[in-house]
Amino acid sequence: MKESKIKTENKERIVALFSILTTTVYPIFFMYFKNIFEARERHLIVITLVYLVISAFATIILYLFKKNMVRTAFIANMVLTILYNFEFFVSLFGAKTYSYIICSVLSIAGIILIIYLSKILLPDTIHKLNGIWAFTIIVLLVMDFIPAAPHMKEKLVSQLPSAQSGEIVTDTPAVTDPVQNLEETESDHPNVYLMIFDEYGGYENLLRYYDFDNSDFLSKMEDLGFNVSKSSFNVESISTITNVPNLFNLDYVVDHKEEEATYLTYLRNPYIYRFFKEHGYTINTTSYPAFLDDTQSALSYDNRELYEDTVGYFILKNSLLIHVYDGLIAPNMNGSEFSSNDNTGTYLIEAMNFYKGFSKLNDKGPNFNLGYFSCPHIPLCFKSDGTPISAKEVEEDFAYCYIEYLKWANIQIKDIASGIIADDPESIIIIMSDHGSRTLVNDEDKSLTDPDHYKENILNCVYMKGEDLDIEGLTGINTLITVLNTEYDTDIPFKEYKK
Repeated sequence: MKESKIKTENKERIVALFSILTTTVYPIFFMYFKNIFEARERHLIVITLVYLVISAFATIILYLFKKNMVRTAFIANMVLTILYNFEFFVSLFGAKTYSYIICSVLSIAGIILIIYLSKILLPDTIHKLNGIWAFTIIVLLVMDFIPAAPHMKEKLVSQLPSAQSGEIVTDTPAVTDPVQNLEETESDHPNVYLMIFDEYGGYENLLRYYDFDNSDFLSKMEDLGFNVSKSSFNVESISTITNVPNLFNLDYVVDHKEEEATYLTYLRNPYIYRFFKEHGYTINTTSYPAFLDDTQSALSYDNRELYEDTVGYFILKNSLLIHVYDGLIAPNMNGSEFSSNDNTGTYLIEAMNFYKGFSKLNDKGPNFNLGYFSCPHIPLCFKSDGTPISAKEVEEDFAYCYIEYLKWANIQIKDIASGIIADDPESIIIIMSDHGSRTLVNDEDKSLTDPDHYKENILNCVYMKGEDLDIEGLTGINTLITVLNTEYDTDIPFKEYKK
């Protein structure tokens, strides 16, 4: 009889611990299955270990009070569910002015109710509830896994060297001499260079928020042979993870009813990749920080260790832990949210230098050379003279520091563009931003009260083999469509965004 009781108690403990384990790992695997192609498995290891340690610590603390594992697990499952999913619950209520209050009240009420039930319910009943809880989570995981399984297989196959003729480079440092890795091919089409500079304010954006006239730089770009639009707006949003997927698919593919993390799935082998591959192009990518789909690239530079929005970060964003990360951990890693440490600027320069090497491939084309640079987006790295920007300077005068960083970016853009034109004068070069500056810039804080219109104003410059091309007032999407229709004799219709 005593042996049977011990077996029963052991079984109850196992079920209790297993229910805590499923509660802990569910938000991790849920996000992973939803973002198979963007997720890097090594990032899951870190966040999983963090969550397991937290869950273990919480379980031990609760056990010291309850002295019973079954009742401990019953309470722990509620506490951990709130801890790991609080921000997700908040997002369900939409408006954050009151949603935090609602979720906080509901969370406290839920914990009080669970504690009360743990006292009045029989252990056997609580054991069954723990089992039902664990079983429900397993069912949900299986439901998430089934649609993700084919994509997991596709991802594995796409990363095999035999999946394409060129060498696939993933999660690697910069290649010293990218030219040696490509074979010479012949084509009547020019090499195409597309560079995206994140949060580079358009002409009207800079005038409104910074009282800064960027005409000098734009005139220099025109002197190089670029067609420049001062009145281009990406009207769908002021968010990179919306605008860039839309841009690369030449359509408004992002549905804001979907979970934010899923927007990045539209970057996987987007339309623009398929278009150029169908026209015989080799794709090369440079991404700082890691943002682009490099599984299709013959040559690739990205430093994914710098990419804040890894799958692990998205998992944190759904939890209360994001406030600990943003408030205590991230500032110690980067100085502050707005200013960088030396490594950030070093990797940015490294990525830009790698991109410059693409112009040496002009006899090994045609090549579609895609670059994404989180610049002059925060954190702010350099002044116009190349010296670092400190956290104190940003705190004292953000507007000055942003414009200094933008001036530094202007120097780099002109240098890259000049080098490409010198090496590859018959090329097509497209330089644009995804949206304008959005950040608090002055005492009046117009950026918070203004409609998004001014923040949608983008940088938009096109070098069309030295020829004229009318792009004034075009969105980023319609600018790319104009370039493709002009060069490749296609008939892609303009896209109009309907709010």
